[in-house]
Amino acid sequence: MLFAMAVLLAFVAFESGWVERRVRDAVVSQLEEKTGARVELGGFHLHTLRLRAELDDLTLHGREGAGTAPFFHASRMSIRLRILSFFGGKFAVDELIVERPEANVQFEKDGRSNLPVPKLAANGESWTGTLFDLQIGKLELRDGSAVVNDRRVPLSLRGRNLEFILKYAARTAAGESYVGNFQWQQVELTAGKDAPFASDISAKFTMHRDAFELDEFVWKLPHSELNVRAELPSFSRNDWNLHYRGRLSLADVRTIVREPLTPDAITEFSGQARYASGEWTAQGHYDGHDIRLPYEWFHASGLRTWGDFDVGRERLTVPNLSVRALGGSVEGTLVMDLNKLTFRTETRLRGVSLAAAFAAVDNKNFPVHTLHWDARMDVDSVNTWEAAFKHFRSKGESRWAPPQTFARGATIPVTARIEYDVELDKKGVLLSASEIAMPKSLIEMDGTLGMIDSALEVKLRAGDLLEWDDFINILRGSDATPALIGGNITWRGRILGPLVGPTFSGHLHGLEARYDRLYWDEIDGDLEYSPDALHLTKASVRRGKTSALLELSLTFDRDWGFLPESPWTLKTRLDHAPSDDVQSMFETTYPVTGFLTGDFRGSGTRAAPVFDSTFVFEDIVAKGIRFDRLSGELHLAHDEIQLSRAELRRGSGSVTGELLYRPQELEA
Repeated sequence: MLFAMAVLLAFVAFESGWVERRVRDAVVSQLEEKTGARVELGGFHLHTLRLRAELDDLTLHGREGAGTAPFFHASRMSIRLRILSFFGGKFAVDELIVERPEANVQFEKDGRSNLPVPKLAANGESWTGTLFDLQIGKLELRDGSAVVNDRRVPLSLRGRNLEFILKYAARTAAGESYVGNFQWQQVELTAGKDAPFASDISAKFTMHRDAFELDEFVWKLPHSELNVRAELPSFSRNDWNLHYRGRLSLADVRTIVREPLTPDAITEFSGQARYASGEWTAQGHYDGHDIRLPYEWFHASGLRTWGDFDVGRERLTVPNLSVRALGGSVEGTLVMDLNKLTFRTETRLRGVSLAAAFAAVDNKNFPVHTLHWDARMDVDSVNTWEAAFKHFRSKGESRWAPPQTFARGATIPVTARIEYDVELDKKGVLLSASEIAMPKSLIEMDGTLGMIDSALEVKLRAGDLLEWDDFINILRGSDATPALIGGNITWRGRILGPLVGPTFSGHLHGLEARYDRLYWDEIDGDLEYSPDALHLTKASVRRGKTSALLELSLTFDRDWGFLPESPWTLKTRLDHAPSDDVQSMFETTYPVTGFLTGDFRGSGTRAAPVFDSTFVFEDIVAKGIRFDRLSGELHLAHDEIQLSRAELRRGSGSVTGELLYRPQELEA
């Protein structure tokens, strides 16, 4: 009976709202007693069976003046409890969600603040007590902010396993102070453009009436960690002193700021900083290692850099920048604009392996590995870029000397002096009055070589063009059939168009010149060589005892290929030239010998050439039959020989007429 009445009374108490009002009053009373704040609470809803409470428009007034923002306000709070011991009355906050929290803290120059003071301490007594001892399984702050002396910080974050202990001590001689210990795990920012990322935060601090001490602050990211100690000697001046050390992995930066081009690197750093008169200054030392740059135009790993740094006037300066990379060293300075994230370095590079540098810039559009060069390289340069190597530009002078030992795959020692200006945005390099020398070759260059467009003046003297074979063939395209290109060549002209598929236009003089199966003992003329065609104009060629003036045009497919179906044209003038030399010069094998004089025109395709000429053919041998002279007009094709207006002489006799010869019909 008594149990039934107790249950009935409990039911009536809950249904009438009496319990909810009592709990509401207890919450307000405890908050006021513990914090010393004047508490205002709008709605309060208690869900006993679900162990959940909802608070609307909770406001804590500190010692702020009338008409100013309160110490704390939240439009809504949702609390879910978890029973630790029912009979012992122990509960834990399993979840706390605070919507639109607004915290406002103001410190005056005389040490006064709007922080509330517990009521016991306000009586002037010495008193020490715990204001908060919170353990929260899940805490989320939605769309909030905190204002400290008119500086606003957004508060939109969530995390797990929050532990917060705040103690208050009031002593008549030493004044009042707050001592805090804070830990929060798996914290994620939930606002802003950066990607959500989880980190752990812990801090220990002491707040005096007129000063603040951050005894320890630790921020742990997946691969990075920051440790900071700080102090604010007086609230009357916003001057901070900090000591810090840490480890930064750019893998975390790449994830947080959503910048996939951020390179890999780990940097250890330490130092001290100061904030005074609205400006940050800092000094320290850093050591960066395990650096890997993954860019198309520069890809290298195993780099290391270190130096001292100084921060002031919104700039970071490294006066003694040191780098180890590509088998050499770099010394110089670095300046970074902290607002614009722009960088500038002035560097002196010494002893870098040219083969290693080529490997770092080599790509399918710039296949420098096929040159097989090596040297010891020095470079003096000025380099600028933004953020993760955006808008990179390097300008300077590079000097090469033969190496003591060759790198793997390199066989040609090189010396050089190159003045360059590289802009990645333009995808090209400007070369000024530069030269590269090898045992058998010399290159002089001036102009622009670029991925999109080139205009490079070049003078090349190659004692053996076979050294360039791999490079020339790779420029012709990965799908192009490799062609043997050789000879003692002097070429003066221009490289035009995109680096992938450039046009070589200029004057050529060659000895023992070879292109695929075409061969000349000597050639001299104007050459234009591109992925689409080869044009040789105003040219003279010699093969054996035969010399000829010619105009030659070969049409390629899109990948430099002279295929069986590729068209071609030829115009040439011969003067008493041996027919064997003529046929070998142009890859024909007709069964006739003699000496040719006349004008010849070639056309058709590589598989089906056609020749037309007005000629005089002397001292002829055709299948064992000799003739003194044949003149007329000749048409040669793969399936017939047609001779018109012909005169054939042998001794004192002669024959005139027409001749049509079709080998296939005779064989049939």
